[in-house]
Amino acid sequence: MRKKVLSFFVSFFYEIAYFLHKLFCCLLCIFPIDSKKIHISCWNGRGGYSDNPKYIIDELVATYPNEYKIYWSVIDPEKTTGFPEFVHLVKYHSFISLFHQITAFLWIDNCRKDMPYKRKKQYYLQTWHGSGPLKKIEADVEDALVMGYKQNAKKDSKMISAILSGSEIESNIYRNSFWYNGPVLEFGSPRTDFMFKVNKNDLKAKFCKEFRIPADSKLVLYAPTFRDKASKEFSYGMNVDLVVGALTENNGGNWYFLLRTHKNNNISVSDLKTNTKCIDVTSYPDMQELLGVVDVAIDDYSSWMFDLLYNDCPCFLYVPDYEEYVKERGFYIDFLSLPFPLAHNIEELCFNIKTCDNSLLKQNRESFKKQIGTFNDGYASKRTVEWIHNLL
Repeated sequence: MRKKVLSFFVSFFYEIAYFLHKLFCCLLCIFPIDSKKIHISCWNGRGGYSDNPKYIIDELVATYPNEYKIYWSVIDPEKTTGFPEFVHLVKYHSFISLFHQITAFLWIDNCRKDMPYKRKKQYYLQTWHGSGPLKKIEADVEDALVMGYKQNAKKDSKMISAILSGSEIESNIYRNSFWYNGPVLEFGSPRTDFMFKVNKNDLKAKFCKEFRIPADSKLVLYAPTFRDKASKEFSYGMNVDLVVGALTENNGGNWYFLLRTHKNNNISVSDLKTNTKCIDVTSYPDMQELLGVVDVAIDDYSSWMFDLLYNDCPCFLYVPDYEEYVKERGFYIDFLSLPFPLAHNIEELCFNIKTCDNSLLKQNRESFKKQIGTFNDGYASKRTVEWIHNLL
């Protein structure tokens, strides 16, 4: 009974806030839509210049220089760095951000928006932030979603003009599980274009200089995903020294261990308790650049592993809490069939590293790309920019 009452009041206050927000948006409609203005939000204002929106805008500006006005919402414009000069930063959820949204001809986002109103001649491109068909999302985990999110997601889907898809299996997910009935643009994921074009030597030299480490260093990245029940033992409790020892035995070289934690888990390099040279790259804005610079990557359930399908960098999976996690989330495909060596403990992870066969891993990646029906070929951004320009 108490749960039903609480749910009622949450829903009631959500609808009141939604109505007031929508009313304010309608008042702003006295201002005309600017056919050259684009408004962007990424990771709810926390993502910096990154993910699919970054690569779309880079291609757009390169193809049509000085033609579009780009406004990007961030949590703190004064402290935000790393954006090019052609991007105008505005404060997330501010009046000025709302004004630019209401007057832009196009919105681009990689997460759900909380805009209650879209004008008839406006377009909304949803790029989503997952890059592969792994963890179940939206309607497929409806019972696990909080009421406010679910209500907002359904309203958000009604406003979407098109969704970008990187594979056939992703297209099916968006059509069946996203409360969405509109076009799915099977252009590929723009952020994967980076993997086809990156000059690793130049990027690595730049990275090593920025972090003041020797240019000939070898880099391993560990970037586990968010846990609803954050556990240092399961999420981040690996033996870094053993892992680096295995890498040195198999590859030689001077290794640095890079840690990128999820923004919602309060874990740091100090929690690793290791003598190995560790660098916290959690605040590094672009995950694609990290994937382009490292020599080895270690994931658990984060979808960035699929971006490495287009990169020769070996990727290993470390999932000591596999049984617990799969019960919580569920997967679209058999997790054990992924084309990356999987380990349930540190010993297995070190064994996989020592016995790594790169040619076999490459064959497995190619087979998996055919299995999911990938659209990624290095030209997703170009196709997306053509779609945007043709809107006009």
